[in-house]
Amino acid sequence: MFLGRQNSLILYQILAYGGYFALLVGALLDVLKPVILVSFLSLPLIIKITQQFINKQEKATTFNCALKTHVIANLSLIIGLSLSLL
Repeated sequence: MFLGRQNSLILYQILAYGGYFALLVGALLDVLKPVILVSFLSLPLIIKITQQFINKQEKATTFNCALKTHVIANLSLIIGLSLSLL
C-alpha cells in the first residue's frame, strides 16, 4: 500500500503523539496511575524532533529523527510504567 508523502507525514505524527494520548486517557480513566504522566516530560523533545522531520524529509539528515523519536518515547514510557509499580 502506498500512502504518499502527505499521508505518510500525518501517520508519522499520529504514531509519534498517539502514545501520549493513550497515556493521558488511561490516567484520566484511572486505568493507569497518575505517576505515568511523568512520561509527558519527554513530549517537548518529541515535538521538536517530529517537526524537524516534518519540515525536511531527507534521509541523510533526518533519518535519525525517527530513531530518536522511537527511543525517547519508549524510554519515557518505560520510566513512567516503572514508577507506577512503586
